[in-house]
Amino acid sequence: MNFPMIPMISFFSFFPLTFLGLPAFAAEPVLTLAQSLRTAQANQPQLVRAQAAVLAAAARSSGANAPLLPQVSFGASYNQPWNRGGTAFVPGSALNLRANQLIWDFGQRTNRLEAAKVNVGVQQQTEKLNQQQVALGVRTNFFAVRSAQVLVEVAQEAFNNQKRHLSQITIFVGAGTRPPIDLAQGRRDLANAQVKLINAQNAYKTSKAQLNQAMGVSTSIDYSVANESMPAIQGEEQPLEALVREAETRRPDLAAIAEQVRSQELTLAAQKGANSPVIQASAGLSDSGLGGSPLNWDAGISLSTPLYDGGSIRAQTSEAEANLISLNAQADALRQQVRLELTQARLAIESEKLAIRAAAESVRNAREQLVLAEGRYEVGVGNIIELDDAQLSLTSAKAQQVQEDFKLATARAQLLKAIGREP
Repeated sequence: MNFPMIPMISFFSFFPLTFLGLPAFAAEPVLTLAQSLRTAQANQPQLVRAQAAVLAAAARSSGANAPLLPQVSFGASYNQPWNRGGTAFVPGSALNLRANQLIWDFGQRTNRLEAAKVNVGVQQQTEKLNQQQVALGVRTNFFAVRSAQVLVEVAQEAFNNQKRHLSQITIFVGAGTRPPIDLAQGRRDLANAQVKLINAQNAYKTSKAQLNQAMGVSTSIDYSVANESMPAIQGEEQPLEALVREAETRRPDLAAIAEQVRSQELTLAAQKGANSPVIQASAGLSDSGLGGSPLNWDAGISLSTPLYDGGSIRAQTSEAEANLISLNAQADALRQQVRLELTQARLAIESEKLAIRAAAESVRNAREQLVLAEGRYEVGVGNIIELDDAQLSLTSAKAQQVQEDFKLATARAQLLKAIGREP
Protein backbone atom coordinates (compact mmCIF):
# COMPACT_ATOMS: atom_id res chain seq x y z
CA MET A 1 0.00 0.00 0.00
CA ASN A 2 1.16 3.48 -0.79
CA PHE A 3 0.11 6.43 1.35
CA PRO A 4 1.62 9.68 0.06
CA MET A 5 2.40 12.41 2.56
CA ILE A 6 0.60 15.75 2.29
CA PRO A 7 3.16 18.41 1.35
CA MET A 8 3.71 21.26 3.79
CA ILE A 9 2.08 24.22 2.04
CA SER A 10 2.61 27.79 3.09
CA PHE A 11 -0.13 29.80 4.77
CA PHE A 12 0.21 32.28 1.92
CA SER A 13 -0.90 29.63 -0.60
CA PHE A 14 -4.43 29.94 0.75
CA PHE A 15 -4.23 33.47 2.06
CA PRO A 16 -2.82 35.82 -0.61
CA LEU A 17 -2.79 39.52 0.00
CA THR A 18 -4.88 40.03 -3.11
CA PHE A 19 -7.67 37.77 -1.82
CA LEU A 20 -11.16 39.08 -2.58
CA GLY A 21 -9.65 41.77 -4.79
CA LEU A 22 -7.69 43.45 -2.01
CA PRO A 23 -4.56 45.15 -3.36
CA ALA A 24 -1.17 43.88 -2.24
CA PHE A 25 -0.68 46.96 -0.04
CA ALA A 26 -3.92 46.35 1.90
CA ALA A 27 -3.23 46.54 5.63
CA GLU A 28 -5.58 43.77 6.70
CA PRO A 29 -6.57 41.01 4.29
CA VAL A 30 -9.64 39.01 5.26
CA LEU A 31 -9.43 35.34 6.21
CA THR A 32 -12.48 33.12 5.73
CA LEU A 33 -13.36 29.98 7.63
CA ALA A 34 -12.97 27.86 4.49
CA GLN A 35 -9.45 29.23 3.99
CA SER A 36 -8.62 28.49 7.61
CA LEU A 37 -9.72 24.88 7.27
CA ARG A 38 -7.79 24.34 4.02
CA THR A 39 -4.66 25.90 5.51
CA ALA A 40 -4.86 23.61 8.53
CA GLN A 41 -5.32 20.52 6.37
CA ALA A 42 -2.12 21.40 4.50
CA ASN A 43 0.05 22.62 7.37
CA GLN A 44 -1.04 21.17 10.69
CA PRO A 45 1.82 18.96 12.07
CA GLN A 46 -0.73 16.83 13.91
CA LEU A 47 -2.06 15.62 10.55
CA VAL A 48 1.43 14.95 9.17
CA ARG A 49 2.17 12.84 12.25
CA ALA A 50 -1.08 10.92 11.77
CA GLN A 51 -0.19 10.18 8.15
CA ALA A 52 3.25 8.99 9.24
CA ALA A 53 1.55 6.59 11.66
CA VAL A 54 -0.45 5.15 8.73
CA LEU A 55 2.76 4.64 6.75
CA ALA A 56 4.41 2.96 9.74
CA ALA A 57 1.43 0.61 10.18
CA ALA A 58 1.55 -0.27 6.48
CA ALA A 59 5.25 -1.06 6.80
CA ARG A 60 4.57 -3.31 9.81
CA SER A 61 1.88 -5.08 7.78
CA SER A 62 4.36 -5.76 4.99
CA GLY A 63 6.86 -7.00 7.53
CA ALA A 64 4.31 -9.35 9.08
CA ASN A 65 3.91 -11.05 5.70
CA ALA A 66 7.62 -11.88 5.46
CA PRO A 67 7.63 -15.08 7.61
CA LEU A 68 5.05 -16.64 5.25
CA LEU A 69 7.37 -16.28 2.26
CA PRO A 70 10.51 -18.31 1.48
CA GLN A 71 13.53 -17.32 3.53
CA VAL A 72 16.73 -17.57 1.47
CA SER A 73 20.21 -17.03 2.87
CA PHE A 74 23.71 -17.15 1.39
CA GLY A 75 26.95 -17.63 3.22
CA ALA A 76 30.64 -17.65 2.28
CA SER A 77 33.75 -18.28 4.31
CA TYR A 78 37.51 -18.41 3.83
CA ASN A 79 40.21 -19.51 6.27
CA GLN A 80 43.99 -19.77 6.24
CA PRO A 81 45.16 -22.26 8.88
CA TRP A 82 48.76 -22.28 10.22
CA ASN A 83 50.70 -24.86 12.23
CA ARG A 84 52.97 -24.07 15.14
CA GLY A 85 56.07 -24.14 12.99
CA GLY A 86 54.73 -21.38 10.78
CA THR A 87 54.12 -23.60 7.79
CA ALA A 88 50.85 -22.82 6.08
CA PHE A 89 48.28 -25.50 5.37
CA VAL A 90 46.14 -25.44 2.29
CA PRO A 91 43.62 -22.54 2.59
CA GLY A 92 39.96 -23.43 2.59
CA SER A 93 36.76 -21.73 1.42
CA ALA A 94 33.09 -22.63 1.49
CA LEU A 95 29.87 -21.40 -0.07
CA ASN A 96 26.39 -22.11 1.25
CA LEU A 97 22.91 -21.38 -0.13
CA ARG A 98 19.86 -22.32 1.96
CA ALA A 99 16.11 -21.80 1.64
CA ASN A 100 13.37 -22.36 4.25
CA GLN A 101 9.62 -22.26 3.77
CA LEU A 102 6.96 -22.35 6.47
CA ILE A 103 4.35 -24.96 5.66
CA TRP A 104 1.98 -24.73 8.64
CA ASP A 105 2.05 -23.24 12.14
CA PHE A 106 -1.63 -23.56 13.09
CA GLY A 107 -2.43 -19.92 12.29
CA GLN A 108 0.26 -18.22 14.36
CA ARG A 109 1.80 -16.10 11.61
CA THR A 110 -1.31 -15.78 9.43
CA ASN A 111 -3.30 -14.39 12.35
CA ARG A 112 -0.52 -11.95 13.19
CA LEU A 113 -0.46 -10.88 9.56
CA GLU A 114 -4.21 -10.25 9.57
CA ALA A 115 -3.87 -8.33 12.84
CA ALA A 116 -1.20 -6.13 11.25
CA LYS A 117 -3.47 -5.46 8.27
CA VAL A 118 -6.32 -4.51 10.59
CA ASN A 119 -3.99 -2.12 12.43
CA VAL A 120 -3.48 -0.22 9.18
CA GLY A 121 -7.22 0.43 9.21
CA VAL A 122 -6.96 1.54 12.84
CA GLN A 123 -4.37 4.16 11.92
CA GLN A 124 -6.41 5.32 8.93
CA GLN A 125 -9.43 5.88 11.17
CA THR A 126 -7.18 7.64 13.67
CA GLU A 127 -6.00 9.91 10.88
CA LYS A 128 -9.63 10.83 10.13
CA LEU A 129 -10.18 11.49 13.82
CA ASN A 130 -7.19 13.85 13.85
CA GLN A 131 -8.62 15.67 10.85
CA GLN A 132 -11.89 16.17 12.70
CA GLN A 133 -10.11 17.37 15.82
CA VAL A 134 -8.07 19.85 13.81
CA ALA A 135 -11.23 21.09 12.07
CA LEU A 136 -12.93 21.56 15.45
CA GLY A 137 -9.93 23.50 16.75
CA VAL A 138 -9.87 25.75 13.68
CA ARG A 139 -13.60 26.45 13.85
CA THR A 140 -13.51 27.19 17.56
CA ASN A 141 -10.51 29.52 17.26
CA PHE A 142 -11.85 31.19 14.12
CA PHE A 143 -15.06 32.18 15.88
CA ALA A 144 -13.08 33.14 18.98
CA VAL A 145 -11.17 35.61 16.78
CA ARG A 146 -14.45 36.78 15.27
CA SER A 147 -15.88 37.38 18.75
CA ALA A 148 -12.74 39.15 19.96
CA GLN A 149 -12.84 41.30 16.83
CA VAL A 150 -16.41 42.38 17.55
CA LEU A 151 -15.59 42.98 21.23
CA VAL A 152 -12.87 45.40 20.12
CA GLU A 153 -15.52 47.25 18.11
CA VAL A 154 -17.81 47.29 21.17
CA ALA A 155 -15.00 48.63 23.36
CA GLN A 156 -14.09 51.23 20.74
CA GLU A 157 -17.71 52.39 20.54
CA ALA A 158 -17.89 52.67 24.33
CA PHE A 159 -14.63 54.65 24.36
CA ASN A 160 -15.91 57.02 21.68
CA ASN A 161 -19.15 57.52 23.60
CA GLN A 162 -17.23 58.34 26.77
CA LYS A 163 -15.15 60.88 24.86
CA ARG A 164 -18.34 62.46 23.55
CA HIS A 165 -19.85 62.47 27.04
CA LEU A 166 -16.71 64.08 28.46
CA SER A 167 -16.87 66.83 25.87
CA GLN A 168 -20.48 67.57 26.82
CA ILE A 169 -19.69 67.46 30.54
CA THR A 170 -16.79 69.86 30.06
CA ILE A 171 -19.12 72.36 28.38
CA PHE A 172 -21.80 71.99 31.06
CA VAL A 173 -19.31 72.36 33.93
CA GLY A 174 -17.72 75.39 32.25
CA ALA A 175 -21.17 76.93 31.94
CA GLY A 176 -21.88 76.25 35.60
CA THR A 177 -24.86 74.00 34.91
CA ARG A 178 -23.10 70.90 36.24
CA PRO A 179 -20.91 70.41 39.31
CA PRO A 180 -17.14 69.90 38.86
CA ILE A 181 -17.39 66.38 40.26
CA ASP A 182 -19.11 65.35 37.02
CA LEU A 183 -15.98 66.33 35.11
CA ALA A 184 -13.77 64.24 37.37
CA GLN A 185 -16.08 61.26 37.03
CA GLY A 186 -16.24 61.68 33.26
CA ARG A 187 -12.44 61.63 33.04
CA ARG A 188 -12.38 58.50 35.19
CA ASP A 189 -14.95 56.81 32.97
CA LEU A 190 -12.95 57.68 29.84
CA ALA A 191 -9.80 56.19 31.36
CA ASN A 192 -11.66 53.02 32.30
CA ALA A 193 -13.05 52.75 28.77
CA GLN A 194 -9.54 53.13 27.38
CA VAL A 195 -8.26 50.31 29.62
CA LYS A 196 -11.09 48.05 28.43
CA LEU A 197 -10.28 48.90 24.82
CA ILE A 198 -6.61 48.04 25.33
CA ASN A 199 -7.54 44.74 26.98
CA ALA A 200 -9.95 43.90 24.15
CA GLN A 201 -7.27 44.63 21.55
CA ASN A 202 -4.79 42.41 23.40
CA ALA A 203 -7.34 39.56 23.62
CA TYR A 204 -7.96 39.94 19.87
CA LYS A 205 -4.25 39.61 19.07
CA THR A 206 -3.94 36.61 21.38
CA SER A 207 -6.90 34.88 19.76
CA LYS A 208 -5.31 35.32 16.31
CA ALA A 209 -2.10 33.73 17.58
CA GLN A 210 -4.16 30.77 18.80
CA LEU A 211 -5.88 30.51 15.41
CA ASN A 212 -2.47 30.50 13.71
CA GLN A 213 -1.43 27.61 15.93
CA ALA A 214 -4.64 25.73 15.13
CA MET A 215 -3.92 26.17 11.42
CA GLY A 216 -0.32 25.07 11.93
CA VAL A 217 1.25 28.25 10.56
CA SER A 218 3.53 31.04 11.70
CA THR A 219 2.83 34.37 10.09
CA SER A 220 3.39 38.02 10.83
CA ILE A 221 0.60 39.12 8.49
CA ASP A 222 -1.97 41.25 10.28
CA TYR A 223 -5.34 40.01 9.11
CA SER A 224 -8.97 40.11 10.14
CA VAL A 225 -11.50 37.32 9.86
CA ALA A 226 -14.59 37.40 7.73
CA ASN A 227 -17.94 38.31 9.23
CA GLU A 228 -19.24 34.74 9.15
CA SER A 229 -21.52 32.77 11.40
CA MET A 230 -21.61 29.03 11.90
CA PRO A 231 -24.48 27.78 9.73
CA ALA A 232 -27.12 25.50 11.18
CA ILE A 233 -26.19 21.81 11.17
CA GLN A 234 -28.56 19.66 9.14
CA GLY A 235 -30.64 17.66 11.59
CA GLU A 236 -29.45 19.54 14.69
CA GLU A 237 -33.00 19.55 16.05
CA GLN A 238 -33.77 15.89 15.40
CA PRO A 239 -34.13 13.44 18.33
CA LEU A 240 -31.00 12.35 20.17
CA GLU A 241 -31.33 8.70 19.17
CA ALA A 242 -31.23 9.63 15.49
CA LEU A 243 -27.99 11.54 16.05
CA VAL A 244 -26.55 8.62 18.00
CA ARG A 245 -27.32 6.19 15.19
CA GLU A 246 -25.66 8.47 12.66
CA ALA A 247 -22.61 8.93 14.88
CA GLU A 248 -22.24 5.16 15.26
CA THR A 249 -21.85 4.86 11.49
CA ARG A 250 -19.63 7.93 11.00
CA ARG A 251 -17.37 8.37 14.02
CA PRO A 252 -13.80 7.32 13.14
CA ASP A 253 -12.89 6.70 16.77
CA LEU A 254 -15.73 4.17 17.06
CA ALA A 255 -14.52 2.50 13.86
CA ALA A 256 -10.94 2.55 15.16
CA ILE A 257 -11.81 0.89 18.48
CA ALA A 258 -13.81 -1.78 16.63
CA GLU A 259 -10.76 -2.44 14.45
CA GLN A 260 -8.56 -2.61 17.53
CA VAL A 261 -10.85 -5.22 19.08
CA ARG A 262 -10.66 -7.27 15.89
CA SER A 263 -6.87 -6.95 15.79
CA GLN A 264 -6.58 -8.08 19.40
CA GLU A 265 -8.84 -11.07 18.71
CA LEU A 266 -6.48 -12.12 15.91
CA THR A 267 -3.46 -11.56 18.14
CA LEU A 268 -5.03 -13.75 20.82
CA ALA A 269 -5.75 -16.49 18.27
CA ALA A 270 -2.13 -16.34 17.12
CA GLN A 271 -0.89 -16.51 20.70
CA LYS A 272 -3.04 -19.54 21.45
CA GLY A 273 -1.40 -21.31 18.51
CA ALA A 274 2.06 -20.82 19.99
CA ASN A 275 1.81 -24.25 21.70
CA SER A 276 1.12 -25.97 18.37
CA PRO A 277 3.70 -27.68 16.12
CA VAL A 278 5.47 -25.75 13.38
CA ILE A 279 6.18 -27.54 10.09
CA GLN A 280 8.89 -26.23 7.79
CA ALA A 281 10.56 -27.34 4.58
CA SER A 282 14.18 -26.55 3.85
CA ALA A 283 16.73 -27.10 1.11
CA GLY A 284 20.39 -26.24 0.83
CA LEU A 285 23.32 -26.25 -1.57
CA SER A 286 26.96 -26.00 -0.47
CA ASP A 287 30.44 -26.09 -1.97
CA SER A 288 33.37 -27.03 0.26
CA GLY A 289 35.83 -25.20 -1.96
CA LEU A 290 38.13 -28.22 -2.32
CA GLY A 291 39.11 -28.90 -5.89
CA GLY A 292 37.21 -31.79 -7.43
CA SER A 293 34.72 -31.98 -4.55
CA PRO A 294 31.11 -32.32 -5.70
CA LEU A 295 28.41 -29.87 -4.68
CA ASN A 296 26.50 -30.92 -1.60
CA TRP A 297 22.78 -30.47 -1.36
CA ASP A 298 20.06 -31.43 1.06
CA ALA A 299 16.31 -31.09 1.44
CA GLY A 300 13.89 -32.03 4.17
CA ILE A 301 10.87 -31.30 6.30
CA SER A 302 11.06 -30.54 10.00
CA LEU A 303 8.49 -30.43 12.77
CA SER A 304 9.04 -28.66 16.05
CA THR A 305 6.81 -28.06 19.02
CA PRO A 306 7.45 -26.44 22.39
CA LEU A 307 7.35 -28.81 25.34
CA TYR A 308 8.13 -26.50 28.22
CA ASP A 309 8.99 -22.80 28.15
CA GLY A 310 8.66 -21.92 31.82
CA GLY A 311 5.08 -20.62 31.40
CA SER A 312 5.97 -17.82 28.94
CA ILE A 313 3.32 -18.76 26.35
CA ARG A 314 0.62 -19.10 28.98
CA ALA A 315 1.48 -15.71 30.48
CA GLN A 316 1.45 -14.01 27.06
CA THR A 317 -1.91 -15.62 26.26
CA SER A 318 -3.37 -14.35 29.54
CA GLU A 319 -2.04 -10.89 28.76
CA ALA A 320 -3.68 -10.96 25.30
CA GLU A 321 -7.00 -12.03 26.84
CA ALA A 322 -6.82 -9.20 29.39
CA ASN A 323 -6.02 -6.68 26.65
CA LEU A 324 -9.08 -7.84 24.72
CA ILE A 325 -11.30 -7.35 27.78
CA SER A 326 -9.81 -3.87 28.24
CA LEU A 327 -10.47 -2.90 24.61
CA ASN A 328 -14.10 -4.03 24.81
CA ALA A 329 -14.51 -1.91 27.93
CA GLN A 330 -12.94 1.06 26.13
CA ALA A 331 -15.40 0.58 23.26
CA ASP A 332 -18.33 0.66 25.70
CA ALA A 333 -16.96 3.77 27.41
CA LEU A 334 -16.45 5.50 24.05
CA ARG A 335 -20.04 4.82 23.00
CA GLN A 336 -21.20 6.39 26.26
CA GLN A 337 -18.91 9.36 25.66
CA VAL A 338 -20.33 9.84 22.16
CA ARG A 339 -23.87 9.92 23.55
CA LEU A 340 -22.78 12.49 26.15
CA GLU A 341 -21.07 14.70 23.55
CA LEU A 342 -24.15 14.64 21.33
CA THR A 343 -26.42 15.44 24.25
CA GLN A 344 -24.28 18.36 25.41
CA ALA A 345 -23.92 19.85 21.92
CA ARG A 346 -27.60 19.48 21.13
CA LEU A 347 -28.70 21.07 24.42
CA ALA A 348 -26.17 23.87 24.00
CA ILE A 349 -27.54 24.70 20.56
CA GLU A 350 -31.11 24.79 21.86
CA SER A 351 -30.25 27.04 24.80
CA GLU A 352 -28.01 29.39 22.80
CA LYS A 353 -30.72 30.02 20.21
CA LEU A 354 -32.95 31.26 23.02
CA ALA A 355 -30.12 33.17 24.67
CA ILE A 356 -29.26 34.98 21.42
CA ARG A 357 -32.81 36.23 21.04
CA ALA A 358 -32.80 37.42 24.66
CA ALA A 359 -29.41 39.09 24.22
CA ALA A 360 -30.61 40.95 21.12
CA GLU A 361 -33.61 42.25 23.07
CA SER A 362 -31.29 43.32 25.90
CA VAL A 363 -29.15 45.32 23.45
CA ARG A 364 -32.21 47.08 22.06
CA ASN A 365 -33.42 48.03 25.53
CA ALA A 366 -29.96 49.16 26.67
CA ARG A 367 -29.54 51.34 23.58
CA GLU A 368 -32.90 53.01 24.24
CA GLN A 369 -31.93 53.47 27.88
CA LEU A 370 -28.69 55.22 26.87
CA VAL A 371 -30.48 57.54 24.46
CA LEU A 372 -32.92 58.52 27.21
CA ALA A 373 -30.14 58.98 29.76
CA GLU A 374 -28.18 61.22 27.38
CA GLY A 375 -31.29 63.29 26.70
CA ARG A 376 -32.07 63.66 30.40
CA TYR A 377 -28.50 64.68 31.18
CA GLU A 378 -28.45 67.28 28.39
CA VAL A 379 -31.61 69.00 29.67
CA GLY A 380 -30.40 68.87 33.28
CA VAL A 381 -32.89 66.41 34.77
CA GLY A 382 -30.54 63.42 34.76
CA ASN A 383 -27.22 62.90 36.55
CA ILE A 384 -23.82 61.49 35.73
CA ILE A 385 -24.48 58.23 37.57
CA GLU A 386 -27.56 57.55 35.45
CA LEU A 387 -25.57 58.27 32.30
CA ASP A 388 -22.70 56.00 33.36
CA ASP A 389 -25.06 53.16 34.25
CA ALA A 390 -26.76 53.40 30.87
CA GLN A 391 -23.44 53.30 29.00
CA LEU A 392 -22.24 50.34 31.07
CA SER A 393 -25.51 48.48 30.45
CA LEU A 394 -25.21 48.90 26.69
CA THR A 395 -21.57 47.79 26.64
CA SER A 396 -22.36 44.74 28.77
CA ALA A 397 -25.40 43.83 26.67
CA LYS A 398 -23.39 43.98 23.44
CA ALA A 399 -20.59 41.91 24.97
CA GLN A 400 -23.12 39.34 26.12
CA GLN A 401 -24.61 39.17 22.63
CA VAL A 402 -21.16 38.50 21.17
CA GLN A 403 -20.51 35.77 23.71
CA GLU A 404 -23.80 34.03 22.95
CA ASP A 405 -23.04 34.09 19.22
CA PHE A 406 -19.66 32.51 19.95
CA LYS A 407 -21.21 29.83 22.15
CA LEU A 408 -23.70 28.89 19.43
CA ALA A 409 -20.94 28.64 16.81
CA THR A 410 -18.86 26.50 19.17
CA ALA A 411 -21.80 24.23 19.99
CA ARG A 412 -22.48 23.64 16.30
CA ALA A 413 -18.80 22.90 15.65
CA GLN A 414 -18.85 20.41 18.51
CA LEU A 415 -21.99 18.79 17.14
CA LEU A 416 -20.29 18.30 13.76
CA LYS A 417 -17.37 16.64 15.53
CA ALA A 418 -19.67 14.55 17.75
CA ILE A 419 -21.60 13.25 14.74
CA GLY A 420 -18.40 12.60 12.79
CA ARG A 421 -19.69 13.97 9.52
CA GLU A 422 -16.39 15.42 8.34
CA PRO A 423 -13.42 13.19 7.54
